[in-house]
Amino acid sequence: MKFLRRFRKNSSLRMVNFVGLSIMFACLLFSAGYIKRELSYDRHHAHADRIVRLTLQFNDEPVDGRVFGIALDALLQQIPEIERTVKMFNVNSAMLTCQGTHRIVNDFYRANREFLQVFDIPLIRGNKDEALQQRGQVLISESFARQLFGEINNELPEIHIGGRQFEAATLFVAGIYKDMPETAHFRTDILAHLPDDDRVFTYMYLLLKNQTDIKALAQKITALIEENDLFPPLKTRALLMPLTDIHLHSHNLREMSVNGNIHYIYLIVGANALLLIVVLFNLWLNVSLIFSYNRRYYQILRLHGARSTVVFKDEVLSALFLGFFSIVTGLFAAYYVWSFGYLPGQIMVFEAVVLCLLFLLLVIAVSLLPALKGIATTLFFNTDNDLKPIRFSYANVKWMLTVQYAVVMIVVILAFGINKQMNLVKEKQVGGNERNILVMNEQPGQVQAKYELLRTELLKHTAIEAVTSSFQLPGAAIRDGIGVRKGDDMDWIRLPIIVAGEDFLPFFGIRMIAGQGFSPSRYDYQTEETMMSDRRSRQLFTEHIEEYIINRKALAFAVAVPCAWYIMHRWLERFAYRTSLDWWIFALAGLTVLLVSVVSVSLQSWRAANQNPVDAIQR
Repeated sequence: MKFLRRFRKNSSLRMVNFVGLSIMFACLLFSAGYIKRELSYDRHHAHADRIVRLTLQFNDEPVDGRVFGIALDALLQQIPEIERTVKMFNVNSAMLTCQGTHRIVNDFYRANREFLQVFDIPLIRGNKDEALQQRGQVLISESFARQLFGEINNELPEIHIGGRQFEAATLFVAGIYKDMPETAHFRTDILAHLPDDDRVFTYMYLLLKNQTDIKALAQKITALIEENDLFPPLKTRALLMPLTDIHLHSHNLREMSVNGNIHYIYLIVGANALLLIVVLFNLWLNVSLIFSYNRRYYQILRLHGARSTVVFKDEVLSALFLGFFSIVTGLFAAYYVWSFGYLPGQIMVFEAVVLCLLFLLLVIAVSLLPALKGIATTLFFNTDNDLKPIRFSYANVKWMLTVQYAVVMIVVILAFGINKQMNLVKEKQVGGNERNILVMNEQPGQVQAKYELLRTELLKHTAIEAVTSSFQLPGAAIRDGIGVRKGDDMDWIRLPIIVAGEDFLPFFGIRMIAGQGFSPSRYDYQTEETMMSDRRSRQLFTEHIEEYIINRKALAFAVAVPCAWYIMHRWLERFAYRTSLDWWIFALAGLTVLLVSVVSVSLQSWRAANQNPVDAIQR
């Protein structure tokens, strides 16, 4: 009880520490769960460390994730380091018929006979050695099988699939596999047989022998391609990427799914490190203040024969109390966020326990620093030094305060700048930031043939204002292109191109700065019309044109502004459209930190001015 009474003193300082530590621990849990999830992609395969994906780069241009045809097949079979080769073809859309019911299926794959021998896809029905071995065989996921058949019985009916990329055929369900985990860089509900002689764009995976040097093998494949003159006259380079690196490190054109980015991991780790430094610095500073307030109490205890271990025990109990409740609060916050699916990723109980213990030890270690340094001051010698009023000197922390303020300002500036750029990207990529636009993925030929009827029927719905169409999803990377040149200029320029409906521009609010919109007439090869962006038109038709608290805060502001500007400037260089780094972003960051500091100091001054002097003497 005596401990709790003293713990309640300096409650404002302890509350600041409690809030900061709780937020910090919740952030550590969120970050650990997210990083663990990102790093676990594709590691569920038994041979994950021996599987690589093969891509080809032509003339140093951006890399397509697929390889066309069968030109490489015979060459790869001659390389002793390669045990098996897997080829997968992505079918964007098709019509599936089962028991008289029609449904549209999107983004499924055809795979060759080596697929199940390389990737671990557990079958709950069927034989792994017989599945996908001949034409007409198909595998489906467990959840999709329940959608199609309801209960999974011994006899499974045949299904019929047909579409632009899948020749209409009746298929035999040779097996049912467990749903692919979320941490797989490709996921599908349908796997159909892919004949070895199909000349299509496929994703190629190689199962290598143990201890194979991936870099040396890529150079060997490149040399064999040049030696056999497989892709004349293109300069061709083979690229191999480990399976477990694809999600975070691969950014090829036509990726199988939206990948992560290793730089996000670095950013999260750096942000947590900065936040941890700020929180622990505040903890140390506030604990130092509290220890200086308690020095008279400790001197009286020592005067009555108490040992120094009593002082350390008291400080350890305070740190344990503070750390324990901060951890519990952080755990509850993380559980709430994860249980409702607000953030991806979770950690195991053992991992959470280890993180809790490490965090608690860190809190105790930082909290004991003032006691370790000031233990000698708890001895009462009745000297002039002991009779002086107890004050806490900021002389040794002023530069640390400056660093803290600078770090906070940099974080605020980066947060505003990144948010501003992301909003610009959203507007530039889709022509607007409205959230009321619904997208239908690629439709099979039966639907495309009756597009006008579909459009007319959709527009009859009172909730639908407009309907348009395009060859690719707006906002996605445009990977198709055409070559153009200016007049008699012999230099060709490749322009990305997207085929769109006549009402595409007004639908997304894309403003015309020259010419007119598409003519409201049906397409034919004699009246083909093209729209060009302002940036590309300038490239073709114009010359290229190269276009004490206040003191601490001021110093921190002077340090933070150039650092944050440099970081943002380097980050923005990778974008075609860049937001401006307006002056108000930097000013707002400085004002935010200044306002928080002034409010904190004002509250402490108000408490000191209204405190009963008797209480101060008793303390």
